[in-house]
Amino acid sequence: MTNETKQKVREFYDDIGWQQEEGGLYQNARYDDLRPVVKEYVHDTRMRVNRGIAPNGRFLLDAGSGPVQYDEYVTYSQGYEKRVCFDISIQALREA
Repeated sequence: MTNETKQKVREFYDDIGWQQEEGGLYQNARYDDLRPVVKEYVHDTRMRVNRGIAPNGRFLLDAGSGPVQYDEYVTYSQGYEKRVCFDISIQALREA
């Protein structure tokens, strides 16, 4: 990835992608399928990530964390002392 591409991605998420909209969702949620018909499936899919994460520890590194915008994402670090968020977007880190 070139520096120019990284800059464009960072600018998108800082200026648009991680801006909260009405209802508390982020603009980036427009790209998620939030229809009621898939709600249970999406929830189960997000929760499945916990099967691949050690249940506890000192630090959980959340690379590309975004603003940790869904409740399921919070469960990933429940057994950890600290969640370390890393993201290309400073706006995402502020929100996280």
